[in-house]
Amino acid sequence: MRRLYKVTGAGAALLLAMPMPACADEIVLTPSTSWTLDATPSGCALRRSFGTGSPPVFLEMQRFAPGDGFQLIASGDELNWIKSGTRLYLKYGSLPHHDEPVSFKSGETARENRRPIPTIFATSSLGDEDSDAKSDEDEGAEVTPQMEAQVREITLQRPGRSVILKTGPLDKPFAIMRQCTDALLKSWGLDPAVQNSLSRRAVPIAIRSWPGAIKYPTAAVMGGEQARVNFRMLVGADGSPTDCTVLRSYNDRSFDAVACRSLMKVARFEPALDAAGKPVPSFYSNVIVWSTSQGN
Repeated sequence: MRRLYKVTGAGAALLLAMPMPACADEIVLTPSTSWTLDATPSGCALRRSFGTGSPPVFLEMQRFAPGDGFQLIASGDELNWIKSGTRLYLKYGSLPHHDEPVSFKSGETARENRRPIPTIFATSSLGDEDSDAKSDEDEGAEVTPQMEAQVREITLQRPGRSVILKTGPLDKPFAIMRQCTDALLKSWGLDPAVQNSLSRRAVPIAIRSWPGAIKYPTAAVMGGEQARVNFRMLVGADGSPTDCTVLRSYNDRSFDAVACRSLMKVARFEPALDAAGKPVPSFYSNVIVWSTSQGN
């Protein structure tokens, strides 16, 4: 899974791991729609709704670049127990490596003439989310179609409560997602055959120092504003960033400008290597979260 940069008023925050608890209050929701894929110049999103609520619970898994990580968005009244500071866990069927709380942003989705719908945003993966030995882009690289087929449900859980979404096997939906992200590569001027056979992806250098260079807009921190910005950088064969694009944000646009302006100055990479070990142009994507507190 691509790591999350978290910028706070007091600097970067570290999230501590806690074991996943047992759950007593459980809601199981079956699909109310089929899977749909939304392909845009910014990314590829799988979407499906669950349950019979008005509206039903909405699930979106979006990739802004090829890889195994994705942004997960879930919204619905059944999720009103997920608040800022909740110790939230995401479980993918019986796959391992998901026994630690996830970093997420809670919010609301507006609806006409009714109170807003509780919504969460998280960065996740079906693979190992706790491997310091891997680069951000390599985390979850062991995910296979066979593993995806094993996942028939996604559980959102906190101590004593959970919502289970009966997704059905995820291998076919994710196969369609991969076709979509290959098309994204072509639109960036990159060869999918080369990018999908890299012996090394672009590896960020001194990544832990980046949050210190990504400044919190002064007016925003004084006003208690928070933000989440997904970005993509194109990386040259020499490891220098050649372009930065904001893919999706949920905030004032001043955060978008700060994100790419700061990253173009500070970000440097060990370049991607093709199958023969030759440096080649590639890409890097991640998400920045600005928070005024040390919690989620």
